[in-house]
Amino acid sequence: MTIEAVSDARHITKKSNEKTMRRRMLYNPKAVNKTFKKLFGELGWKAVKVR
Repeated sequence: MTIEAVSDARHITKKSNEKTMRRRMLYNPKAVNKTFKKLFGELGWKAVKVR
C-alpha cells in the first residue's frame, strides 16, 4: 500500500532544531512528498490544480 511504503524509516532523516525537540529525528517532508508523487503516479493518479 502507498501510505505504508511512505511511513518507512528511510524517510526519517530530518533533525529537529526546535527548542523542545532538540536533535529529534523527524520525517523529511521533501522525501515523503517525492515518494507519494512517485507511488501515486504508478497507480495512475495525476496532479490537478483547481482554480
